[in-house]
Amino acid sequence: MNLRQLWVVGFVFACSSSNGAMPPSAATAGNSGTAGSAGAVGNGGAAGTAAAGAPAVSVSGELGGKAFDARGGAAHRFYWQGDTIVQGGADPAALLAGVSFVITQYANACTATRDTTLPILAFYLRSSQPELAPQTFPLVDSTVAGGTDAPPEATVNVFGLYPDVCSVSNLDWATSGNVELSNVSATRIDGTFSLTLGTGGVLTGTFSVDDCFADKPVPDDSDLTLACGII
Repeated sequence: MNLRQLWVVGFVFACSSSNGAMPPSAATAGNSGTAGSAGAVGNGGAAGTAAAGAPAVSVSGELGGKAFDARGGAAHRFYWQGDTIVQGGADPAALLAGVSFVITQYANACTATRDTTLPILAFYLRSSQPELAPQTFPLVDSTVAGGTDAPPEATVNVFGLYPDVCSVSNLDWATSGNVELSNVSATRIDGTFSLTLGTGGVLTGTFSVDDCFADKPVPDDSDLTLACGII
């Protein structure tokens, strides 16, 4: 799906295993260019300095002339087969690790009602390794989530959230830069990023966010970000 067009998102995700990682036999369902994620909230701060259970996010720079007030974060680990997120039954030897995460301008990203007045940052990382580990991911200017060239690669999009439907619009995207994973555990990823947007803006920041798969709600009128499938 072309990321520069309106995205109508309807993701179906498998639950994580007990250690937080997803084995190849339970890889997340999805399509090329439509990686989704769900994870725990983080509050503003520096990645790597947060106490256990207290994820942190921070962003420096502006979007459309306004500062990006990072308040929450969410992550989802999965597997790639080429540039596609695969379902169970794929050849484990053909799978590479992946993760998607968002940084939001509202807290409690996996349980709060979406703030559709503010854009979010959506990251898609495609590793060159079978399991996620600390690594540098060059950002590519691609219309496919995670890129299509040899990994490691990453893409970043600025998404606007629609108030009446579970979908997003692509407001901007990264054309260059890097995402650095500095620490990876069974339930959390930490790192930094620096990127240049297609409109010319520059954003830098840190993240320390957890997976959030337990008790995933079904989409309903509560309009939770997680329930909506946006992340």
